Amino acid sequence: MSAPLTRAEYCLSVRCPRLLWLERYGEKRESFGERQLSETYDRMAADLYCKNIPKLTYIKEDDVYMAMAKTGDAMSKKAVNLRNASFAVGPLSCRPDLLMKNDDGSYTLYIIRSATHLRQIMCHDGAYQMFVLAACGIKISQVMFVHTNGDYVQGKTDPSLLFVEERITSRTKSALSSVEKRVTAALSVLKCRNFPEIPLHNGCFAPYDCECRDVCFGRLPQKNIFDISGMNRQIKFKMYSRGNISVADALNDPLLPEIQRHQIEMYLNGSPPEIKPTELRRFVSGLTYPMYFLDFESMQLPIPVFNGTRPFEQVAFQYSLHCLKDKNSQP
Repeated sequence: MSAPLTRAEYCLSVRCPRLLWLERYGEKRESFGERQLSETYDRMAADLYCKNIPKLTYIKEDDVYMAMAKTGDAMSKKAVNLRNASFAVGPLSCRPDLLMKNDDGSYTLYIIRSATHLRQIMCHDGAYQMFVLAACGIKISQVMFVHTNGDYVQGKTDPSLLFVEERITSRTKSALSSVEKRVTAALSVLKCRNFPEIPLHNGCFAPYDCECRDVCFGRLPQKNIFDISGMNRQIKFKMYSRGNISVADALNDPLLPEIQRHQIEMYLNGSPPEIKPTELRRFVSGLTYPMYFLDFESMQLPIPVFNGTRPFEQVAFQYSLHCLKDKNSQP
């Protein structure tokens, strides 16, 4: 029996069917590491938010079916608040971050993220969970989005203000009408033996770079229009939709700006680089000694650990500074 569709996989399918297919059947790529790190941060945020919730039952079992058995057992014992519970119906499953029971017997669904603002994909996430939970006989009356507070300062702000709760019930319900259609499409993708053949789209770049973009773009001709620097992405997609994909094809497209036309002609003709010595001399002549060459590495932690820092603030953790006292000295 194949594994049921998870909420994470459903969200991937909303972004792009190819992402879903690669998640199940493709080689695990280096670029997936960033998403896995983000998911780790999300779990850390959920654990931190839930640690002081009273009467909380935490289902820690990884196997979805074993977790379902423990969830059923907890609910039969009148568990009030459930962390990481497991539910499945047919080929669908979900594991809510947090379910809190209300006095009328309904539940409030919590989506907890190590983010500082809401993205539409999180409403799709909530809608899918509502869909699965309704099929399991669980009524969701409210949906809350919990995220880190961008104004929180470690060591200065009250720790209870690290997270912000935002009610997104109406936005989630508006996405509910499309769930059945999207689920059908996702399950169809999972039945495919081969990589789905769909056109490239703006989701490859926005709202963030797709983690499997190298796979999809690797199927294009070498030196294609997406390699052209300094050109508006929407122009590239218009040219792509018209079949002008290689840089040679681009020369025949009236949308190609003149600067990029010059770039391509130089590349195709094997022309040497254009160097502007006057501008270079002007820049170099403005440099004075001593000179300092600074390089540093930084990180952005969704949950700050250093006093005086905020969530996702750039924090330098390593640097090197090379000094050149005069023209003849060694750095």
